[in-house]
Amino acid sequence: MRYSDCEYLGDTNQCSIATALATIPAFVLDDKACRVCQKQECPKAPNMVTASLALAAIRKYKPELHTIIFAKLQQYFPSVQEGPGTELSRLLKEHGYEPTAGCDCFSMMNEMNTNGYDWCVQNTKAIANVMVHEWKTRHWILARIIPEKVLKNNKTGAVSLITQALARWSAKAATRVPTHGAQQR
Repeated sequence: MRYSDCEYLGDTNQCSIATALATIPAFVLDDKACRVCQKQECPKAPNMVTASLALAAIRKYKPELHTIIFAKLQQYFPSVQEGPGTELSRLLKEHGYEPTAGCDCFSMMNEMNTNGYDWCVQNTKAIANVMVHEWKTRHWILARIIPEKVLKNNKTGAVSLITQALARWSAKAATRVPTHGAQQR
């Protein structure tokens, strides 16, 4: 079943744009990537979504090329200022969880960074809801990060991770010169 009527998506859900970027076959895993791609500033073209699909293919089938291809594709990813969202992203990456094409991770990270520490504290539940939705979509197991005795449910786990990330950011921000756009604590 094809996920989209996009002319760049083959019958096997191979994205020809991502395949060209990766230089190996790159496949769309669900319709969300196609929907997000079509909402990009440059839809149906090399963009953050197609570059993410390309990197996913490289990681899976040619991991030895990841660094080289990532350097070439970095232009398609938004530059992210430092902030609480970046800290949360680092915390997840430390445990092997990486954002994938079509997820809301980059968007939430940028929103957290742009709005700053106080906004994140006030909106912890909303951030946790986005995280839980993404985890369910990707079937992530939080027990790898949070001991089961602490993890009562996904939302409690998400709030715990957000709290850890905010504490890290607050500690780093206390010793850092403020960066443009990022609110310090």
